Amino acid sequence: MRKNVILFLILTILFLQSCSLFNFQEKDIINIIENKKQFNISLKNNTFVASKRFRIPFNIYISNTVAATPFEIIDKIKIIPETKNATVKIYKNSLDFINLTKSGTYTITFYHSNISTSLTLKVLPDKPKDIKLELSQKVFFASEKILIPLKIYYTDIYGNKIIKNFKNISLFPYVKNDLKKIDDENYELTLYNITKPGKYLFTLHIENTTSKSFSFKIIPSNPNKILFENSIIYLATNYEDNTHFPPKKAKIKYSLLDNFDNETKVKKLSFKIVSNNFLKPTISIENDYINIISNIYPGKYLVEFYYNEKKLDGHLEINVVSVPRKIIFVDKIINSSLYLTFSIQDGNTNTTNNIEISKIIIKAGKTEILINDKLKKYIYRRGNLFIFGNYPLDTYFNNIEITFYVKSKTFNYTKKITEKIY
Repeated sequence: MRKNVILFLILTILFLQSCSLFNFQEKDIINIIENKKQFNISLKNNTFVASKRFRIPFNIYISNTVAATPFEIIDKIKIIPETKNATVKIYKNSLDFINLTKSGTYTITFYHSNISTSLTLKVLPDKPKDIKLELSQKVFFASEKILIPLKIYYTDIYGNKIIKNFKNISLFPYVKNDLKKIDDENYELTLYNITKPGKYLFTLHIENTTSKSFSFKIIPSNPNKILFENSIIYLATNYEDNTHFPPKKAKIKYSLLDNFDNETKVKKLSFKIVSNNFLKPTISIENDYINIISNIYPGKYLVEFYYNEKKLDGHLEINVVSVPRKIIFVDKIINSSLYLTFSIQDGNTNTTNNIEISKIIIKAGKTEILINDKLKKYIYRRGNLFIFGNYPLDTYFNNIEITFYVKSKTFNYTKKITEKIY
């Protein structure tokens, strides 16, 4: 009987050794893995809450049999995606995770030499600790209606986002507003009549427990109108001389306003000169100024301004005026009296307008000044021509010089023009 019991025990031990890794040597295990090119990992649970440290029991299966010493098999463990300071180590028959505090889905890959296997681990946020408020946009144009996209959500102790429904949100200080919920995280806040530039600060009261402030900046919207320090300009017709008056050039300061009369610094303007004349004044825009050079043709020129092809309210009026520069004689009769027919021009063959002859000085042996009633006695105007006649002469004197003082009423400017008559 005793011999039978001993024999039974010996057979049982031999059976167990042949059917499991109960007594495998390390080299036997490695040989099995390398021959089969695989091993498997199993976890009892693969969902956990973010934590500084947590430990998970796990098993390694080789040929459907659990390995007793996993630390002898695993060379390396890799966490994907990589997370700062997060590590995983084997502690006996458990995985020891340290600093896996960022919520999300991770792939844990185990390596034995160049053979690997992976499993998925899901880390959930911890319990809510704070409420976060985010603005994706912080600069808006002045408008009667401003749409502000907001994100409102809870975070845990590690900053992980927790999406939950908010039921009670109010704005302070109160302005007319609408708060539209897009989903459990995204909202759209509409503010009305925020039309003045500057920095604005508001506070949202959330669930009657938390207050979160946010700020944004309002800038002027696109220009709608243009203003000038002087919108009606008078310039003399262009002429190549060294005189600076009457002016042939102008530099006009301008400003641009939006729909709410806020001044905007947008300077990308275009313009169009409205006129039937072929030649027009020369215009350039530089910084806050419009530079204008007149042309040789008198007339009224309207300048329209555009921003992004949209015409702005307001225009510049440029009046190019012919000014007295030359006397052009049409007829001369000299005997016992002097008779002259002439026109007064600007040097570009344009006759002058809005002028008057205020004085004439005649040198013919003697010098005589004709003004006021005495001047009116000898001179009159017929259309664009002036006629000076019946002025008595001493025929013994042949040198006759006449000087005209011609006043431009537009510029309050008097031009002295001297001509040798004979």
